[in-house]
Formats: sequence, C-alpha cells, structure tokens
Amino acid sequence: MKKISLLKIFLFLLLSFCILNGNVKADTVINSVTLNGGDIPRAGSPPSTSWTVPAGANYYYSSQPYFIEKSSSNRITSEDKFENGKIYLLVVNFKPKEGYCFPESVYALKPTLNNISSTDYSIQSINPSGGGTYPNRTVYFVFNVTQEADTYTVSFDLNGGTGTMNPVTVNKNKEYTIPDCTATAPSGKEFSRWICEDSSQINPGDKITVTSNVILKARWRDSTQGKTAINTISLSGGKLPKAGETPSYSWNIDSSANYSITGSIIWKDKATYNNLSSTDTFQEGKRYLLIVTFKPNDGYYFLNNDKLTAKLKNYDSSSYSINQINESGGGTYPNRTVYYEFIVQSDIVYRNVCFYTQNELGKKLLMKSVDVINGQNVEAPRPGPTLIGFSFDGWRTEDGIKVTLPKPIYSYTELYAGWVKYAGYVNYSRQSTTTEKVDSNTNLAEYIQGKKDEFEEEILDYSQYYHTFSCDSYLNLFSSNENNCYYAKKVGDEVTNVENTQIDTLKRQTTETTTVYYELVKVSKNSVTPPTPPVYDGKGDLDRNGVVDANDASVALELFKAQNATTEDVSIGDMDSNNLIDANDASLILEYYKTHQ
Repeated sequence: MKKISLLKIFLFLLLSFCILNGNVKADTVINSVTLNGGDIPRAGSPPSTSWTVPAGANYYYSSQPYFIEKSSSNRITSEDKFENGKIYLLVVNFKPKEGYCFPESVYALKPTLNNISSTDYSIQSINPSGGGTYPNRTVYFVFNVTQEADTYTVSFDLNGGTGTMNPVTVNKNKEYTIPDCTATAPSGKEFSRWICEDSSQINPGDKITVTSNVILKARWRDSTQGKTAINTISLSGGKLPKAGETPSYSWNIDSSANYSITGSIIWKDKATYNNLSSTDTFQEGKRYLLIVTFKPNDGYYFLNNDKLTAKLKNYDSSSYSINQINESGGGTYPNRTVYYEFIVQSDIVYRNVCFYTQNELGKKLLMKSVDVINGQNVEAPRPGPTLIGFSFDGWRTEDGIKVTLPKPIYSYTELYAGWVKYAGYVNYSRQSTTTEKVDSNTNLAEYIQGKKDEFEEEILDYSQYYHTFSCDSYLNLFSSNENNCYYAKKVGDEVTNVENTQIDTLKRQTTETTTVYYELVKVSKNSVTPPTPPVYDGKGDLDRNGVVDANDASVALELFKAQNATTEDVSIGDMDSNNLIDANDASLILEYYKTHQ
C-alpha cells in the first residue's frame, strides 16, 4: 500500500511539472523591444517625455521611462537640463502582455530606440524585474552628452486628422511662426488650435522661440458651419469697486447681444481667492476679480480666446484689466468665463504728470510737474518750452509718440518736448515784437512786407523778428521769396518752416471768445552762434559758468532731490527767498532763462 501511495505522489509531481513546462513552451517569446518618439539628450535641453511603444506591440512599459545621471544616480526631472560631458541612463521597464514572455537569458533580448541612431547610445544592462512567472525586463540605455543641439524639430500630431504635415527643422533659439493645420479634419469637425506638450494652447500665426524639440497636437472642435462668430463680449450696468463699498451684482448685457449670462456673478479677493458676500466691503489697495460666465445663443459661437475681446461697456479700459478668459461648460460650442480684475482706490486719486524739456547739450530738464485727479485732463504748460536752434513740436511720450493735450490721465505720466531744427539758429527778438488786431480783409502779403521793411535795419545775421496777428475769422500767411532767408510761421505749439517761393496757406477759424496768435519769424539760413544769455547779478548761476542758463535749473533740481545744497548754493539759487533750494527755484531759474535768452 505504501509503494502504491508513493507511486501516485511521484506521478502527480511529474504531471504537474510537465503541465508547467508546457505552459512556458506555449507562450510566445519576445526577442526585441523598441521605443518610439523621444529625443537624444543634448546639453542645455530638458529630458524628453514623449517616449511610446509601437502600435500593436506585445509589450508595454510598466512606468514612465526616466533619466538618471550615471555618476550620482540622481533622477533627472522635467525641470532639469542635461549637462555637457556627463553620462545619463534612460531607464525603461518593459512588461510582456498576457500570452507573451521575454527570453530566459536577459541578453537574448535586443532593445532599440526607433528614431535615434544606434551610434548615439549603448546598452549598459538588462535586468529582470517585477518577479512572478514571467518577469519584466528593465533596460538601461546609455547616452554620453557631448554637445548642444544646433537645431530642433517641430513635429505635428494630427490627432485623427488625415493627411501629412512634415516635421520642420528650426535653428536653436530661433523664432518660429506656428502654421495652419493643413490636415483634413475628422468628419463633422474643424481645426481649433494646436496643443503643446505642457497642455497649453497655441494658435496659427503665434510665434515661439524653439529651445527644444516640439510636438504640436491638433485640436478639433465641432464644425461651426452655418453659425455666426461672436468676437466681443460687453458687460453693462454694475459699479466699479470702491473702498468701503459692497460688491455690485447688477451687471447685465444689452438686449441685442447674441449671448447671455449663465450662472452666478462672483466677486473674489484675488490674493486669497475667497468669495465675497453681498455684505463684504472692498478695501483700498487690494485687488479683486469679477467672474462672469457667458453662453452663446443658438446659432452663435465664441471665437478662440486669443481673438475674443471682453470689456465693460460704460467704463474706461484703464479702470480694469482682463485677468483671463477660459472655456467652460463643455459641449459643442463652449461658454466663456471672463475674469475682470480691479485694484480698489480711494474716491480721489491723483496722478503725477512730469513735463520734460532739454538744454542745448541734450540734458533732460524737468520743466513742470503737476498732479491731476485720476481720469481728468492735464493741460499743456504755458508758455511752452524753448530751445535755441529749434522749434517746439508738441509733447510726446518717452517712445516718441505725439500726444494731443488736454487729455485724461490714469497713471503716472512723463511727457517730453519734441523739437524741429531750424536751418539756422533762432533768437527771438522781444524788442521787435508787436501785437495788433488785423481786419480779415487786410492784404496780409503787403502788410507783412511793410513790416519787414520797417525792421530791415534792425535785423542782424543771427537774429529775426516775429510779428503777431489776431483775428476773428480766417487768416492766410504767405512766405517770403528771398534767397537768403525763410520764414517760420507759428500757431500755438505748431511751427511750419517755409523756404524760398513755397507758399503755405495756414487757416484757422476762431470764435468770438478765442484769439489765435500767429507768429511770423524771419530766420537766417547761415549757421551762427546764438548770443549768450545775460547774468542776473549772479543770482541763479548755480553751475558758476558766468551765465544763467537751463543747466542751472537742472542743478537746482538735483540739489533739491539730494538735499545737499551748501550755504553758498542757497545764496545763489534761492530765487523765492525761502532760505532753501527747492523745485520752485528750479522753475524760476528756468523761467528767467527763457525770458532773457
């Protein structure tokens, strides 16, 4: 009986072994594995995260492939960049699908990288991992980073579209313009925009600086054929946030709008992102968000966010900004949620406006500084600035853009005098200035010639005279046709130079309560040195050069800012007799210089 029992046990074990052995033999052996996508490591580039296995492969990777730096075994994150001269390992854990297995000998497996030359990497080791009947294989690909890439590739994932868009090679750090998608859209769809690897979205025509390989994925949306696009969202009603007041929820849209407000109107404290209740009050100096979601009416859809404009209908755009516009609600034609941003100010906010001119050496000089209530107009200073050899050509921004004054001011503003150079130096002769009222029927050409003859003996090579007219109707001024001079005609801040026989007809209509002054200036065409401004008994000559000039005003302003004026400085530059040097002294010195040059 014992022999029979032992025999049965032996036969059972033998049968089990055969069954197990038969199972191994029945599985299909995988002899090679490969990865698609991904980029060869280059110095200065981040690690690639776009590795994939081929479609239909009998294996997959059990975790996302990653890089480590060989000498330290430190893992390389997406924020790191490869360093020149270092060795890196790409670690990939391959797992067989059900019914498949890897060879018993780890080195019988042949790993490759599909789009990278075999000369650019090597295999350090292949290790079994994961345990179990059919263990995984962990492959260590070795890269020796020796140089930065000179070029990168921009590739296109058509995401279900049909057709071909070939990869584009772009030089490192060069700007690249995103192209239109030329693929045929899936049925019932149309192209919306491109999606980057970090899930950000980008539109055709946008520009990017290429610092690594780029993969752009097409995004498709339901077709808008037969629908009307909405390019502007306008919110009406409501009140801007003010310190001490509660949030306004009375915002609405015009009845003619092709969209509606959906959901609740929300106010948030931007810093904490907490919602405000109807009883909370705004605090001065803090930023708040007004969040409103808009839904397109049937037959309409919103343009992409980059082509969509959002505004508050009854308020100047300087009183708010658009923090962001997001798609929301899903569906075929999604809603848009707009975040309007405000900074709460007190009821009366003043904005500083500085008017700058310059001296003959081009040094920047503060002419006037004024404070105006936020949103109210600033006026041009009178009289306007002067500069020897130049005619004032209006006020401009720091970028050289000419501005029209008066204009409303919403922030700190600097304005700079613009200049037009005369053919010769200009020296206003105050002694030969007269002002008369001239009948509109006067023959101005004859009248001007008579005045010219009257002052002929007083005119020197470097000087000129100007005559001022006022009128209550239209006025024409004609230039001289002498070969050795030309006339500059000035109206307010505008100057027109007319040479030889050119005729400039200048017409300006005025009302009964307005007088417009026209200055006719004769200017020598010979370049000469202008006369030296007189000294005002030493008073105001802060740079001690023997004359009072525009630089003295600049010195006064610098002493005021630094608060380091000496007793001697005060005795010379204290024009308003208040025993100190301040901005007013700078203004008085500048005014004296302009009226005595």
